[in-house]
Amino acid sequence: MKLWTKEWFAEINEKAARSHRTQDVKTQLFNRLDSEAERPLSIPLTGGGWYHRYVCPKDGTRLTYKARDRHLCPKCGAVWSGSPWDECGVDLEHRRYAELARDAAIGYALQGEPLWSQVAKSIVLFYAEHYERYPLHDKHGGAGKTSGKVHCQTLTEASWIVPIAHSYHILKEHGLWTAVEEEHCRRGLFHKVPPLLRQNRMGISNWQSYHNAALAAIAAATYDEELLHEAIFDENNGFLFQMEHSLDEDGFWYEGAWGYHLYALYAHVQLVMAADTFNMDLKNHPRFKKMFEIPLLAAMPDGMLPAVHDSEKVNLTGRAALYECAYAWWGLGTDLLSLSKRDSLYSLLFGKDLDRAAPANAHDEKIVEGQQSISAIHLKKTGMIVLKENGSRPRALLLDYGQHGGEHGHFDKLHYSFFSEGKEWVTDAGMLPYGHPLHYSWFRQTIAHNGIVINGASQRPTEGQLTVNEYRNGAYMLQAESSEAYQGVKLRRTLFLESRFLLDICEAKSEAPVTMDCFLHLEGEPEPADLIRLGREPAEGLTGADGYSHLQNGIRLADWQRSWLIRWRSGSGTEHPLRMWGIEEAPGVQSYMYDTPAMPTVGHRKTLVRRQQAVTYGRFITGFSREQQDMEEVLTWLQHRLPIN
Repeated sequence: MKLWTKEWFAEINEKAARSHRTQDVKTQLFNRLDSEAERPLSIPLTGGGWYHRYVCPKDGTRLTYKARDRHLCPKCGAVWSGSPWDECGVDLEHRRYAELARDAAIGYALQGEPLWSQVAKSIVLFYAEHYERYPLHDKHGGAGKTSGKVHCQTLTEASWIVPIAHSYHILKEHGLWTAVEEEHCRRGLFHKVPPLLRQNRMGISNWQSYHNAALAAIAAATYDEELLHEAIFDENNGFLFQMEHSLDEDGFWYEGAWGYHLYALYAHVQLVMAADTFNMDLKNHPRFKKMFEIPLLAAMPDGMLPAVHDSEKVNLTGRAALYECAYAWWGLGTDLLSLSKRDSLYSLLFGKDLDRAAPANAHDEKIVEGQQSISAIHLKKTGMIVLKENGSRPRALLLDYGQHGGEHGHFDKLHYSFFSEGKEWVTDAGMLPYGHPLHYSWFRQTIAHNGIVINGASQRPTEGQLTVNEYRNGAYMLQAESSEAYQGVKLRRTLFLESRFLLDICEAKSEAPVTMDCFLHLEGEPEPADLIRLGREPAEGLTGADGYSHLQNGIRLADWQRSWLIRWRSGSGTEHPLRMWGIEEAPGVQSYMYDTPAMPTVGHRKTLVRRQQAVTYGRFITGFSREQQDMEEVLTWLQHRLPIN
């Protein structure tokens, strides 16, 4: 049954009559539309600004829109007005009106309320009437190939037009446009957007994926098969091109960031739905389906995808709307949907009752490797591997060794993140919106990740190699190397995940004497008594070119002998579910603890720095265990089973 038709909406109403969940979501939509319909339309006549500037200058938190000249920081309470925040507020208003037009059209199709159809028509007609008057502009205020009109980028212009096209399409299926109005919408809006997008063909790109989605949505709304053909089959840009070149066989998006993976997936879903209105089935393209599968496989035990490259931590339950489609198409995502509220618009439109008798989400044998209780999800093209230990106290480990990640990559080769005892302790910095300078001066730099910094400078963009990936002698062993991150320096990281501990051996070998700083960032609080026992004193400032100025509130720890222990607790808790061990520390290592920046959702991280100066070889061994006796056995374990060379 074709999307947006009367018959399709009739089926949704029938489903709501049988399902309390669907009826509840439907009622929520109607209540929201009743509230919106009482507000007069006040669509801005100016174009929007760059949403990455919609952040608090103090702490990088995304602002909350209160009015066109009032923008609240939910963290510190500051209210901002003027440029660039007012322009960003306009951007949000245009997005809101596009979504309101779609939702009002959907509400009318389900309920037949004339007021809602009038709201939808008014918004679409307004943009058709005024679209040409919006000035072409980019995020810098100029005009170039990336410029939009309603928005400041072709990316956001494409994202905005999709719900507008859906609204027009629904109202057309219900016979609510006159011939004059149809022609007005086509000429004034839907014939204007495609040429704008074509001026900025992007090839392998999340931008181009949204361009394709926009072309497809317009094609479906206007019954333009030629335009749909362009969106799908353009040999250097189309949907099939993206499936072949922007994804690997495992289905992971080429930028190596989970936020961008799901962002691009949303665009592809829009295109697949548009193609379906032409009876063209694209949903069973194997790589498209794997785009849904791979986040489920790689998520941490708490359902979070770790921050890596330009991505925040991603809560998959917060993206459950996408998996309403996946479950409707393939029965995929049962566990995720069972944990979510299922109150999204997509739950209403596409959601089905869960079949708990259905088989669990299958692991793809080409992706998942491993033995015993540890599985390995290997994203080979991107160069990441996730180890997951199942059981009543699950743990997980992500190693990033491969591709830089293009424009959204970080200087982070051989970085890892570690989940244990219910949370991710050893973490990636993540990101801030790109309009905040701290994103570039800290979050992208090597110092913000877990690894070795040479002479205070960040790595060069490079690709590392995974040299060992095997289960042996009771532990899963990973080893990765990078010889191009620093000139004349070889980096190597070896990780052992065993039922009792994680062991991290981080090494660097240089052709000439250098300063080596090994950084480990943890989300938690070290036990103060342990730091006192280790002889804390105020720290002199560590200097370096890339990010060192952001090390705050430092303390110098006494020179350690052979081994040391720091117990960690989560926040203000009193229990210490994680123990961090230093093993066979080299003579002369200088050790420090700092507060360092983190994403606003995290607050701050504690950072351990171990420095060796004027050396050609450095080795830093760190262990993490649940119990004290576990790590006390590690030295024996290393000596007799896996000696370090």
